[in-house]
Amino acid sequence: MPRGWRWLALIERIQEVAIALDPGWAARREARARSHARVVGSANPSGTASVSGYDLPLDEAGVALSRVEAIAAEVRRRGVRIPIARLRATVYLRLLDGFSAGLDDDAVIRALVEALREPDAPSDNPPEPGPTGPDDSGPDDDGPDQVGGPAGRDDDRAPDTADPDPDRGDGAADADPDTEVDADLDTEAPPTRGLRQGTVEVRLRLSTALGLDDLPARVPGWGAALAGTARRMLLSDRDAEWRIVLTDDDGYLLHVILTRHRPPGPRRARRGARTGRGIVELQVPRTLLAALNPAEHPPWAALLADAQDRLRTRLGNGSSPEHAPETADAATRRRARAELDRWVRTRDRHCVGVNCRLRAQRCDLDHTLDWDRRGPTRSTNLGALCGHHHRAKHHAGWRLRQPEPGTFLWTSRTRTTYLQPARRITEPLPAPSSISGSARRRAPADRTEAPLDSPHVRSLSPRPRRAPPRPAR
Repeated sequence: MPRGWRWLALIERIQEVAIALDPGWAARREARARSHARVVGSANPSGTASVSGYDLPLDEAGVALSRVEAIAAEVRRRGVRIPIARLRATVYLRLLDGFSAGLDDDAVIRALVEALREPDAPSDNPPEPGPTGPDDSGPDDDGPDQVGGPAGRDDDRAPDTADPDPDRGDGAADADPDTEVDADLDTEAPPTRGLRQGTVEVRLRLSTALGLDDLPARVPGWGAALAGTARRMLLSDRDAEWRIVLTDDDGYLLHVILTRHRPPGPRRARRGARTGRGIVELQVPRTLLAALNPAEHPPWAALLADAQDRLRTRLGNGSSPEHAPETADAATRRRARAELDRWVRTRDRHCVGVNCRLRAQRCDLDHTLDWDRRGPTRSTNLGALCGHHHRAKHHAGWRLRQPEPGTFLWTSRTRTTYLQPARRITEPLPAPSSISGSARRRAPADRTEAPLDSPHVRSLSPRPRRAPPRPAR
């Protein structure tokens, strides 16, 4: 197991291997659990209550939670300064108790702001600052626990619009570069355009999407997902930003290609919702993409042909894998353009801090060598950092170096070093077992039985009871 993996990463890895070994068993287990889906309420000893949903479909639960997060983040941005966890709980209740009946997201947000704003809280047009200046200390200390970025930002800040031309980095997603990425800790959060938080992301192999295998996918923040669930998510979220992530034979990142082509399928009815667009990541080795025949996959023919054409164009131009602008102006910009931002987040997968698993879409992009110290805005000097590790680097005496692109070396205040190696896009998975789970249960003779004189058998054998002592006369 790679160094730095925490127990949660180990659990996710075991889940992926188990699903890959027996996809049929995993599908039966999911169907059985979904048949027992339920909502349960219970009272707590403190006098509060808990309302929980169990065994819900992963794809639908992810969309529902992202909507709660998105509305809560927008309400907070409009001046409601209560802890983000409590604000999400309030949004959750108001969406269920009839408070928001008949309202779209905009109306729900306005109603929540009016109901939750403190009487003496400033309005949308604050007065002139006093002699002490405006309060730019960010949210309360008990705000978004290690989730938001610096200056009180919450959750995802990924662009919610793709480039009009996926080959260009200067499209709609990059039209206002100052709203793309928090590059350093001391920057002020720019105004949010719409609800850009709460995006749902699904990562799966292109071969799985095509139906060539049933390897597990991954939903960041949730864990492993079955192939059928991942296919439903990508086909129902056709409005998402679709990325084709090309890797080498070892699973490391080479190229990120955006595509506007989609296989035919229904669109999810949003009914005026403004939650951030999702992200569909289709992972494929470069050699496999070149070998695929679009004519053999009619629903995906346009997407495959487009990806192959762009790959040939980029290889022919000899462009760098990250396709980052090489001009001096781009390298001296404080904030990365959309294309470079996307490539670095895809490469890092999650926060590059020690034992941190917060997904990259919820992180800031940090200059390893600080920008104000003439650190360039290039992939070799950028990394995804959550708010906690961002503050540790700038204010807690931790030092960070990037000896190779995507490899990070932390040094603590006690001069202890922690190496975070470059992450794979895809981890190797075993081939499905030739014997299903039901066949194994019908064939116990295949198991190797321990001999009867084994010390393990003797230690588990029941000991004979001793006769109780006779009472003394």
